[in-house]
Amino acid sequence: MIYSLTGDIVFLNRCDGHFLLALQCKSGISFEVKVSSNTADSVRGLKEVCLYVHMVLRENLMELYGFYNEIEKRVFKLLISVSGVGPSFALAILSTFTPYGFLQCLNCGDVNKLCECRGIGSKTAKRIILELKDKVKKYDVEEISQNSCIAKDVEDANMFKEAVEALLVLGYSRSEVLKAVYAQKNADSVENIVKAALLELSGG
Repeated sequence: MIYSLTGDIVFLNRCDGHFLLALQCKSGISFEVKVSSNTADSVRGLKEVCLYVHMVLRENLMELYGFYNEIEKRVFKLLISVSGVGPSFALAILSTFTPYGFLQCLNCGDVNKLCECRGIGSKTAKRIILELKDKVKKYDVEEISQNSCIAKDVEDANMFKEAVEALLVLGYSRSEVLKAVYAQKNADSVENIVKAALLELSGG
């Protein structure tokens, strides 16, 4: 099973609601990978990228789905575990919502928000929420949902996650760190988030 692919982007084209990306690895082999609009936006302009990959095997077909980070891959795998939700449908959902935005909808049970994705009706939205809400750890969803409230995109969300991990090393509790970090809505770098959060944690 392929876990990830690293290589140079040969082309990135829109195709039927998602994007097709060709990745040429150092071995000389090029792979065609389907990606969401979120991943396409994250890799656009880059020469070399690493994509986390999920492979779908059918009778006479092998398809690769690629993701800029592991959380998007995890959400994709959750979605395709829902009855009636195939890989293309899951990718369409991840082209409408960031992974964090989707998990926030899931945590809140927001059927109307999920229906904003083309092709999702209320019955499908309710089934997705019903089948997935117990599969996601409450702790993970709460943290990611907080992240989605302030993160403009995947790169922004990763910045806040890195700041959280840096502060945890210093011995603060996770609840203290999350509150301090996610209060820094206007920070523009990991360093600035950590500095501001440390001031708040020290009572400064």
